[in-house]
Amino acid sequence: MRACQVIMLLSCLILHTFAQAQDNNTGFSTRNYLPPRDTALIRKAMTIASDIETIYPDSAYRIYQQTFKESVDRNFDFGIANSLRGIGNMKTVREDFETAYLFYNKSIEYCTARPSLGFMLPKLYNNIGITYQNLGQYENAIAAYTKALQAKDLFPVSALKKSTVYLNISGPFISLKQYKTANSYLNLAASEAFKQNDYKLYRAVLDNKGSVAGLQKDYMVGKKYFEESITISDRYHLDKTTALINIGIIDYLQNDYDTALVILLNILAETDTTNKNDGISLLKTIKNDRISALKTIGQVYLTEKKYDKAEVYLLQALKESRELHQPEYIAECSGFLANLYKETGDFKKAIQFQDAYMQIKDSLNSIEVSRNVNTLEINYRTVQKDKTLAEQQLTIVMQQNGMKAMALWIVAIGSVLLLLLITLLAVRHTYRNKQVKLNQQLYHQQQAEILLRQQKELELLKATMAGEEKERERIARELHDGIGGMLAATKMKMSMGTTIADQEAQREQVMAMLTATADEVRKTAHNLMPDVLIKNGLENALTIYCDAISSAGNLQLDIDFQGMPYHLSKAAELVIYRITQELIQNVIKHAEATVTAVLIKKLKNKFSVIVEDDGVGFNNDIFHEGLGLQNLRFRVQALQGNIEISSSLGKGTLVHIEFDIEQLQDKIDQ
Repeated sequence: MRACQVIMLLSCLILHTFAQAQDNNTGFSTRNYLPPRDTALIRKAMTIASDIETIYPDSAYRIYQQTFKESVDRNFDFGIANSLRGIGNMKTVREDFETAYLFYNKSIEYCTARPSLGFMLPKLYNNIGITYQNLGQYENAIAAYTKALQAKDLFPVSALKKSTVYLNISGPFISLKQYKTANSYLNLAASEAFKQNDYKLYRAVLDNKGSVAGLQKDYMVGKKYFEESITISDRYHLDKTTALINIGIIDYLQNDYDTALVILLNILAETDTTNKNDGISLLKTIKNDRISALKTIGQVYLTEKKYDKAEVYLLQALKESRELHQPEYIAECSGFLANLYKETGDFKKAIQFQDAYMQIKDSLNSIEVSRNVNTLEINYRTVQKDKTLAEQQLTIVMQQNGMKAMALWIVAIGSVLLLLLITLLAVRHTYRNKQVKLNQQLYHQQQAEILLRQQKELELLKATMAGEEKERERIARELHDGIGGMLAATKMKMSMGTTIADQEAQREQVMAMLTATADEVRKTAHNLMPDVLIKNGLENALTIYCDAISSAGNLQLDIDFQGMPYHLSKAAELVIYRITQELIQNVIKHAEATVTAVLIKKLKNKFSVIVEDDGVGFNNDIFHEGLGLQNLRFRVQALQGNIEISSSLGKGTLVHIEFDIEQLQDKIDQ
């Protein structure tokens, strides 16, 4: 029988024994009576759960729930605290980090109130740090890891190794781009791991040091660390996939594409066969390595313009990134695919992947902004927590060592509190000075924003007036030159004296002139609100318009609609119709394009018009917008919309206009 099956059988037997013990104890209370046999059984069950956490998390979770219940029934402090920690571990395995934090924190509260359980605090603070790190709260993760190191000094008997915490704490500093601090902790981790002959952890340190060097673009140093990691892995039969992939990425960054492909394709072949008994954490690492290899192979082929191969690997990387819920990888793959389809002329797909890339990047940027916590507030909270922990440990030592030790701790705590007071006063003084300067900067900034807003409103008003004046001039010209002239001619014709014989011919001529005048009136009305838009709606009207341009043969015009149906008033549809017409006419007049893609899209309450061409383009850095493009920009802004124009010489132009549907309707109805 396999070892994992034996473990599962034992866990089931223990749960059954718990049930029997519960039935046998119904005749008396076990609150203050702890049969050694029962607590030993609980310890055994928790040991089994710990052994199968990463392989059979569901079974481990059920065992921890049962040991928690049994420990509460028997008032078994260690069992309660350890079961809470174990349930937190299972929530972490399932990536439910918010719930994991609650269980870890509850276990910490329980251990802090019971001096005999203090030895569990280092591991619990380390787990809290891992939870914060996975949630992207890097400053809080650093504070938790620091607590773990302090608790380890107070409780040396804890099974947690300092080298593990040093390695863990380097991660948040790397994410915060504080590479010097990260390296200092990695050096401490390497020293501790080497002393303890912990070569698995030492190899992980080397991988992290290589990554730090790579992030600083010191590729030769990074490659040296990864090669040393591979040597350690070969010597002690450890996994070397991560180091190999990073060497392949460095070869790609140094333009050695052939070597990079050989390494990455070999790694990809090895990761195709994984053992489900390796554990969830290891499987996730392997899958991350696969995505990294697939993405880099796609980049290599894209750089070499081998588009078919690049598409295969990038699409597979995107698929596996979505399965693993990795937004950073999804954004990168979407961006590379957008570039690929743009270079191959498939503008419709290029727009779709570019849109997906922008949405994910906006989401990630929002998350990044939320991570920038006020540093002063974090330092203050850390000092307060240090004070609380010191006071709690003072109580423990007084109970263990008596009144003589208490006096020494009072002196120590007094010194710490004095130092904290001085520090807080200094921080407060610095903070107040910064606040005064910040208030001054905010005042000047507000004044500048008011002036800028007034100038912008003036420009919008000028653009609106110019557009309205232009429309009035066009209508007046059509009325005067067309309808007015035809009516004058009709009047003149009717006033001419004629003989009775000529009256019939004159009547026919006048009727013909009146019919022509009616046609001219209909044409003018049509220009104000096109019949095709009234009868067919926006989607069909734009399709007919684009088909008419494409049929002329000078420009291939493809139009696509997404997110329909939508609900717009006729006035709003006319605005979208006119703006789209103006963008297409700009392409015809200026772009010298052969292919143009138009995308009309509705996503939730947003309505977008996207036009991309393969024309001559222009340099965004030196291009000065003409009056027509400026008026278009002001018209969009006057309707509370956003417009983005992206172009480069020889690579075409992309215009993205977006409206909030409710704001657009409100503006038009005003």
